[in-house]
Amino acid sequence: MGKNGFMPDATSVTGKKVKLGAGTSVFDLRADLVSVKNAVIRDTTSTVVLPLTSAFCTTPAFACGGADVLLGVGEHRAITPGPYRNIAVGEGATLDLAPGTYDVCSVTAGRGTRMTFLAGGPTVFKVTNTLRILDQSFFGPASGALRPVVYVGGPVASFGSYDQAITHVIAPNAKVGVGLGATYDGAICGRDLKGAWRVTLSCTDTGAP
Repeated sequence: MGKNGFMPDATSVTGKKVKLGAGTSVFDLRADLVSVKNAVIRDTTSTVVLPLTSAFCTTPAFACGGADVLLGVGEHRAITPGPYRNIAVGEGATLDLAPGTYDVCSVTAGRGTRMTFLAGGPTVFKVTNTLRILDQSFFGPASGALRPVVYVGGPVASFGSYDQAITHVIAPNAKVGVGLGATYDGAICGRDLKGAWRVTLSCTDTGAP
């Protein structure tokens, strides 16, 4: 985590190697190799044995394919569950997703976009390759909806600067990035986690995977 990051009480950061930047404050830290530079660990520090469980950070099978979903600048569109090839959301556009299971090859959302997961049931969002949500965007549930569970099979799952993400990301092969000043609420499981300066990481969902 970069400088001035924050994780609230009753949360933990866990990894083989954890580096905390200056001014960062976390609650529990579980790691074997720790690098701390003027950071605060408010509760406990302990070592960790990985994987945490036998089923830790596993994904279902991926089977993307079908039509592309391509939104132009400022466009607003809704889609239903099913297989898709690539989802590309243009700058300032909004994509509403009905509840259900999605199988997508890759996702790229431009600056100032919204990917909103609608109420009515749970959503599983499977991305075979990469997930990239660029700066000042929203990725998460509509009011009253369940947050999506996102599985990523590729090497990248990233949220840009000043994004708001309310989701769970399971990406065992990926470097999961949370950009400058972004807020992320949910569980993250990945090969690596990198938080930039002034990120806020939390998990307020009691049903987190």
